[in-house]
Amino acid sequence: MPAQPAPATPSTVATNHAAELKKRGDDAMQSLAYAEALAAYTEAYALAPDPALLYNRGMALRAIGNYPDALSEFEKFARTARPELRARVPNLDGLLDDVRARVASLHVVCNVAGARVLVREKVAGTTPLEQPLVLASGPAIVEVTADGYGTFHREIELVGQATFDLAVTLTPRDRTGILAVTTTPTAAAVFVDGRSVGASPAEAQVAPGSHTVRVRLDDHDDAESAVVVTAGGRKEVFVELHPHGGGIATRAWFWVGVGVVVAGGVVLTVALLSEKKAPTGDIAPGQVSAPLLRF
Repeated sequence: MPAQPAPATPSTVATNHAAELKKRGDDAMQSLAYAEALAAYTEAYALAPDPALLYNRGMALRAIGNYPDALSEFEKFARTARPELRARVPNLDGLLDDVRARVASLHVVCNVAGARVLVREKVAGTTPLEQPLVLASGPAIVEVTADGYGTFHREIELVGQATFDLAVTLTPRDRTGILAVTTTPTAAAVFVDGRSVGASPAEAQVAPGSHTVRVRLDDHDDAESAVVVTAGGRKEVFVELHPHGGGIATRAWFWVGVGVVVAGGVVLTVALLSEKKAPTGDIAPGQVSAPLLRF
């Protein structure tokens, strides 16, 4: 077997330019211009693949909330960096654990090849998927579409370091309809013909004809209704749920209490308007949560 050629060594010009780009990226990180820093680190790594740039790319990706790609960069850094370089990163294992806790996997199986899988309104892949999708944890809307077929729509919760299995059956559009259920309050469990279709608001592909919709929510009375869905049509159902025992007595209490609610509305409004905006991201303005590799 012929010997494999040694990796090409970057020229002095390329190495110097990569160093300039890295410096530009470091300055951008300190200025909280994370996208600019990421672009500079990426260009520098293409010229001179220094593992230190993998770590800094990971820091920029983490700062903008792209945890799946940040994890990929940190793991590659951990695999390829020299021991003395890894030693210069404080608590690398803790950093990896933190990012892994923010990443989940989604395993989608679909009966139609070539269907597009969209997660949070972005195309994440096409079926069949050889590997689970690696995504940021948290709530997500998953849609699966294919030409000539009805759209699959589901709201799910992706849990960090866990895999969510989703089996999708697409049906030709001319043989199904869409049943959309919304509720007040929201987040109620929705069942169509005894089958769970997720939390409200929820949509399901169903065969044409009559279907039974049941909605359940803790501390509320169940609601049930019969609906008819046409082929190729869309049937929207709104369900208002009432607290347990929420008959005439509860409604009378509500109307009696309106004056109190309105009177207290001024105080509530002031409290809401004066509440400080919740912080976004992991790095406070003017700070970098972990050191960049400046060498």
